[in-house]
Amino acid sequence: MPQTSRPEDSSARRITVGEISARRGVQLNVDADVTEASPLISGQIIQRMLPDGLQIHGGDTVEEQAFRVESSISDGLSCIFFLRGNVDVAIGGKDFSFRADGGGRIAGSALLSGSEESFRRQSDARQRVTHLVVGASSDWLERHAPGWSAGAADLSARQGLRSMEWAVSHRISKLIAAILQPPQSALPLVNLHAEAHAIEIIAEAITVLSGTEAVTTRISDRHLAALKRAKDFIAAHAASDDLSVETIARHAGVSVSGLQTLFRQCEGNGVFTHVRNLRLDLVRARLQSGEIDIAQASGLAGYSSAANFSTAFRRRFGHPPRHIRQRRH
Repeated sequence: MPQTSRPEDSSARRITVGEISARRGVQLNVDADVTEASPLISGQIIQRMLPDGLQIHGGDTVEEQAFRVESSISDGLSCIFFLRGNVDVAIGGKDFSFRADGGGRIAGSALLSGSEESFRRQSDARQRVTHLVVGASSDWLERHAPGWSAGAADLSARQGLRSMEWAVSHRISKLIAAILQPPQSALPLVNLHAEAHAIEIIAEAITVLSGTEAVTTRISDRHLAALKRAKDFIAAHAASDDLSVETIARHAGVSVSGLQTLFRQCEGNGVFTHVRNLRLDLVRARLQSGEIDIAQASGLAGYSSAANFSTAFRRRFGHPPRHIRQRRH
């Protein structure tokens, strides 16, 4: 799908014809009676650039006008999921039809390209579209899946743009839903939440394109040591808003997908859940000591809403934070 140059959070927005036309490398054609101020897309729009070559875009939107757009997509891997709407595009001279499954299942497609490709799409009428695209650049793939990336690059050089459809697993369906509609508990760490989910989606796409199945093996002492390094690093930087899966993985000495796998196998949850729970544990201890009040605890845990903090706290500990203060008094 067309690339964007700026990160934005998901929100209810309206993008006009003029805004799209002004983007570098984009050619947009609309009917003669449509002005630059006319809305082209409205609704929940997700445009998020994540660390070092991961990106997410999509949302739940209404395409208000018929249009034709030409642009380009960067090299790398794109995982495309449609929940609603029908879209026909041409990428690198090849035609693709993306269709939402009428039975409520999510249609998944993976596109792999070793070079920048042309992109063309035409929309003939107003329609509602709900979709998500998770992308990883070639550089990101080389860093985190070097063996697979080298083979894929060689195959792409010989065969050009590669594509594959796959039946999206229940686990990936849940991740897609969580990215499109993040739970309130994820908002304090929304970038980490999106990055962790994107990595799991990319990992499954690599498995599909490789024609291999994930294998669960015994956790080695080396991996247990890496997990300890990761947990120690998280504990030392839990309050940082800049904490990312890639940074944690680098300090632990494992790949980002390997880090996610380690946490799920050993802790029962992913990296994001571990960080969120650790933050709640830390503020709970300070509440119990009387060092901070509930408003301060909410802010330190990263919640702008005291109600959202209370909900997350109750889910974690079985009671709201006010019970701690009531016991102390």
